[in-house]
Amino acid sequence: MSGLAAARELRAHGCTVTVLEGRKRTGGRVWTNHDLGFPIDMGANWIQGTDGNPLTQSADHSSVQVHQTDTESVRLWGPDGELVPDDDVEEAFEEFEDLAGALEEVAYELDSDETIAEHTVAILSRMLGEQVPDPVDGIVSRWASDPFAGGSYSFIPVGASPSDFDALAAPVGERLLFAGEATIKEYYATVHGAYLSGLREARRINRLTPR
Repeated sequence: MSGLAAARELRAHGCTVTVLEGRKRTGGRVWTNHDLGFPIDMGANWIQGTDGNPLTQSADHSSVQVHQTDTESVRLWGPDGELVPDDDVEEAFEEFEDLAGALEEVAYELDSDETIAEHTVAILSRMLGEQVPDPVDGIVSRWASDPFAGGSYSFIPVGASPSDFDALAAPVGERLLFAGEATIKEYYATVHGAYLSGLREARRINRLTPR
């Protein structure tokens, strides 16, 4: 996203641009996988915040259909098909967080997708109180081991600070510039952050390029 944003901005200012793709597919962590015969978003799939978000404006301009998510309005159904009472929703979310944590540990420790699927079925069966059928197929994202990503998105771990995003964004001389959601502390971990960082670096190039 950041590279394409930079390229588009530079071309709009008359620059000749060549975009190099590191992977064997187009795109980075904005990736919709169709290997199973239907689309699965392996990375970004939400527009985080709509007011003033350039991605919202782009979607409107392109007539892309979007659906608003109300995170305060949640309905859960149990394994028996019955609606879970509102008072029990928080407990259900705590169980889900435990499940997500267990799956994360499994994903880091195991190499085989089949083994991860087996552990997932076991955890879901224990959580729901009945045997969950084996999946027909599955896909594991593995962003942490992706050499071009190094993780799903950036965050501020213990011992780090927001100023580290500025350090990652700092250019090396006037030749090597950096963009991406991990280089913009105001909007890190978001697609629009990546987009805006690409515009930032394109404008930096424009300032550095003699006319």
